[in-house]
Amino acid sequence: MKMTEITETVLQDLVVAKDDAQTTVLQDPKTKVTVNVPKQAGKQGMIKANDKGEFEFNPEEEGESEQTLKPGTTVKAVAPK
Repeated sequence: MKMTEITETVLQDLVVAKDDAQTTVLQDPKTKVTVNVPKQAGKQGMIKANDKGEFEFNPEEEGESEQTLKPGTTVKAVAPK
């Protein structure tokens, strides 16, 4: 399943399950489905802070993801544009 398919289906809050130098693992707390989001620029999927300081995951963006996410942090899945 592709990241875009997951966010189209889920479109809710995900939780950081694991975070390391290359990848952030997001998990749906209800279904326990996980999504691996690469941190390198140029890879599909990006986690960044919005204007309110909340973290958002957009599967279509290819920028560099947030580097300082801690397990348990809530990340909102946003619909691809």
